[in-house]
Formats: sequence, C-alpha cells, structure tokens
Amino acid sequence: MKTNNANLSAKYLDNLPNSDYYEKSFMHKDLVSEICVSNVKNLVITVSDDGVVKMWKKVFALIEYIKSVKAHNGTINHCCFSTYHDFFYTTSVFDQTIKVFDLNLFDIQSIIKLDHKINTFVPIRLDSQLNDSFLCFSNELKLFEVQQNGKSKTVENAIIGIFNIPRHRMIVTVDESGLIEYLDCSTWKFVTKETNSVTLLDSVQLQIRN
Repeated sequence: MKTNNANLSAKYLDNLPNSDYYEKSFMHKDLVSEICVSNVKNLVITVSDDGVVKMWKKVFALIEYIKSVKAHNGTINHCCFSTYHDFFYTTSVFDQTIKVFDLNLFDIQSIIKLDHKINTFVPIRLDSQLNDSFLCFSNELKLFEVQQNGKSKTVENAIIGIFNIPRHRMIVTVDESGLIEYLDCSTWKFVTKETNSVTLLDSVQLQIRN
C-alpha cells in the first residue's frame, strides 16, 4: 500500500501544470478618480475612490505594472507630483494627511498630519529648500511646511484651483467667483500692480464674467 501511495503521489506531481493557466488582474476595484503622468520619470500613477494608488512604468509603447498601495481609508481628494517629480503626494479628508511617496523606492516615505481638512494643494520648493512646502486650501489658504505649519492667509471665496509657476516663482489661485490672484513664493504675499515684478498678465486680478 505504501508503494502504491508513493506511485500515485509521483504521478500526481508529474501531472501538475507546468505553465500559467491563470490570469491576475491589476485593475482598480473602485472608480478611478485621477490619472497623473510624469514625463520626467516615465511614470503613470492612477488613484481610485477607495484610496488605492497604483504605479505604472511607461516602456516604449507599453505600460508595465509596478506596485499598488492602500494610501488612504477613503476617497483621495487631490494628488500630484512634487516640483521636480521625485515625489508623489496624495491627500484625503478622511484622515487629514498628506502621504509622501518616494518615486525611487515606490513606497510611502512619510506622512504629514494636517490640522485642517484640505480640498486641494500645490507643492512648492524654493531655492533654499531641500523639501517641498505645501500651499493648501481648506476654508482659507494655508501654507504647510513639511516639518511645521507655516503662514496662512484668509480668502473671501472657496479656492477651486491652485497652480504653481516655478519659472516666475508664482502661485496662481482661482476661486469659485472667478477671481484670479497671484501669490509671490518668496514673500507669500498677494501681488499687486505696484509690487508686481513679473509681467504675467496686464492685470494681476481678473474677474471672469460669463
């Protein structure tokens, strides 16, 4: 009986498939909310409503899967690359944090705890800084340093867009009323016509009307 059992075990092992008969899906399990592309790192990063971040590498005409990370416990409100595309940032109102991804290690490097629930932010890195600062919006414009809270400014209307212009060291903000304002990265003051040294537009504040 022992011999027969041994022969059967050997036969079963010999009949095991020696090739892949199954497929593994790398798709998101929830709705994809944002897609970010870096031409500097040749990366594509997708995020979904369940707080999952997936990283993909652009290789010629193909895209190869790298890694999947559960970044937040809820919807990711905003995500973006760092100033020089060496990091990737995500934020969620569910945990009030900014997760910092190292794009060389493809993993979370650090977690920045926020005092406010923010809807959007933009990373900024001045010449003297080794790490990015964050200009965030909750109910006010607030600049969060990586290690400590920075200055804050109050605005009249909700900010719906923040854009960084590194060449001119300027931040452009757009609120829900259509008002466009410029923030000087060096002084963190809103630029006026008298103090504006960079001619981006003839007017520093534009009221967009329908």
